[in-house]
Amino acid sequence: MKRYNIREEVIIFLSNKFNEVLSNINFNSPIKIYPLICGSLAEELLTIGSDIDFALIVDKVNGKVRELITTFINSTERILREKYQLKGFCYFSRFTRRVSSLLMKGKNVNFRLNFYIFSIELNTDICNHNDVIHLKMELLRKLGKFYQDCTIKIKALSRVTPKTLLKVIQLGVNDLILKWLIRSPNAKDLEVTFMPLEEKISFLFRYNSLHELGESLKEVVELLLELKTIYRKEGKRKCSLKRLEKEGYVSKKEYTFILHTITDFLSKRSLLMPS
Repeated sequence: MKRYNIREEVIIFLSNKFNEVLSNINFNSPIKIYPLICGSLAEELLTIGSDIDFALIVDKVNGKVRELITTFINSTERILREKYQLKGFCYFSRFTRRVSSLLMKGKNVNFRLNFYIFSIELNTDICNHNDVIHLKMELLRKLGKFYQDCTIKIKALSRVTPKTLLKVIQLGVNDLILKWLIRSPNAKDLEVTFMPLEEKISFLFRYNSLHELGESLKEVVELLLELKTIYRKEGKRKCSLKRLEKEGYVSKKEYTFILHTITDFLSKRSLLMPS
């Protein structure tokens, strides 16, 4: 099955629409805005039926900011559904977040770091790549000391969906990169946070004896994306890997390969910390 890879096309579409909406709004006073893409679009994990995780971060919220996000979403969501076969924007995307709120210590520090550090910016007239690097540096400096080690506890990998297995890999990879960045944040190293998931896997495995495991993990990501696409097309939204194997959507060999590779990765994660 051909990979449903429309990441760049969707980002260009959203960037153009954002600039179009932005050009028609007068903020009256200076304002800093960060329009970010997070989640599956940033990680290049989109499949048919995926939603878009959009984050509008500002230094202050006012009526013009609310007008910006409402108009942007309303002008793009129908096209995302009809042209790109996506679900639209997730509920979280419809609200703005102040920079000051994101930098505060709180119960959801791990979520904030995982969600915003691994974001990418839209190509807009109001925010450039260096602006986002600066925001990510601030997040790491303010919240890094509160980050808690990620523990992944799934008793039976075969009993969860391909979507959940992809999240397990994504979380396992991003947790390692976050802990590495927190030790000594710098702009050069932060470039890895803009990479899709498979490129980050290559980054983690590039200089160690587990290179073959890294290649296998990338193969697993491709297999899981295929399965996720298949069961969404056929309405099997909560179908476990075991059930997909029983119904013939994945071979016994592929099923075993997926489980073995993810288990191997989780057991050896401590050996993969970048130097």
